[in-house]
Amino acid sequence: MEENQVVEQKEITFGRIIKVAFRNWKLFTPIALVVAAGCALGIHFGYNTMKGSYSSTFSYSSVDLSQEKYADGSSFYYRNLVSSSNLNKIKASNEKYASIDIDKILDSNGISVSKDEEKKTYTIKLSYKFIKNGDVAKSFIKDIAESPLKQDADIVTNTSFDSALKSFDNAETFEEQIKYLVRQADFLASSYDAITKSANLPLSVNELATNNKEKVNILIDSNYSKNMNYRISSNGYVKSYEAQEAKNYEVTSSLLVEEKNLNTAKIDALEDEINNISSTATTAISTLSQQMESLILRNQDIQYEVDAIARKLANKGKSESEIPGYTAFTNDLNSDRSKLATYTNDYKDVLKSAYVDTAEVTYENSSITTLNGTISLLINGAISVVVGVVVGAVVNLIVDRKKLYE
Repeated sequence: MEENQVVEQKEITFGRIIKVAFRNWKLFTPIALVVAAGCALGIHFGYNTMKGSYSSTFSYSSVDLSQEKYADGSSFYYRNLVSSSNLNKIKASNEKYASIDIDKILDSNGISVSKDEEKKTYTIKLSYKFIKNGDVAKSFIKDIAESPLKQDADIVTNTSFDSALKSFDNAETFEEQIKYLVRQADFLASSYDAITKSANLPLSVNELATNNKEKVNILIDSNYSKNMNYRISSNGYVKSYEAQEAKNYEVTSSLLVEEKNLNTAKIDALEDEINNISSTATTAISTLSQQMESLILRNQDIQYEVDAIARKLANKGKSESEIPGYTAFTNDLNSDRSKLATYTNDYKDVLKSAYVDTAEVTYENSSITTLNGTISLLINGAISVVVGVVVGAVVNLIVDRKKLYE
């Protein structure tokens, strides 16, 4: 009888374990609650903080950015998206980013950007521990991704694209003014060429760019500089007939005459040398003849310059109305400058249509960002409750272990 009683005391069933584990609710409840809360906080502020990161993958539909260029032709370097200057600029743009420590993020390599060359997409990753508010993180990453679009808009809005025209206004001679008009026209034509080469350009914008380029080419054609300079030279037009400028013309003319006289002497010497050598020395004769021809051509150019200066000096002291064609010439020059200014504004409108109005960021995920490497609140809660229950039950079993045998 006594032997059987000993055996019954050592028999532990699963039901008895469960009964003892949850028998002492006064002990179980606080322990389970404390452990569950501690576990939840540990996962949220520990595991999630260390392992979690936001990510966003996107691409640009903008004509220029898709080709890694900005609207002004400068290069778009995608790594600059997460540069200190860009991140601080975005932080300063919105008060809700005031608590973000950019320096700490960069020092800890807490943000990165990569590119998929095949898909032409970019991915930004930001460590969860630096911005735990998901909405703020989403907004911050979205602003980073879209910052090149804002830069394009700033370029189109704030860039004048008329530096050559400003140089025209400050030029001291007609020859320089003509040079700057041609430079402005060349800039517009080459810029339109760059725009129309894009395969992503809307047809309407492509046609507008082509038509605008044609207007520029008609106004400033390949013979424009030659024709305008001929009018200057043949009529002796000078933008300003000041005494010092006239003095410079006189000095220049004198130097040119001296050069011509020296060249004439050299030509005579070469001619004598050719006459004195054997007619069979064909190589030497050819060399000397080429030298003579070069000097003769140079003298012709000199005479052209001397005659042009003489015509300019002949107009010294005359009013604009007394110089034939002078007013018409200056009116033509200023009219061409005014038209190019209009064409430059037209170019800005094309840039806006091509690079701003049609530009957008396309996100791979409709929610823009995803949070990776973290345990969700629901799963965190479930894990914490289970851990709390298990620990509370184990503590009950340890404390009331003798009751397992009763």
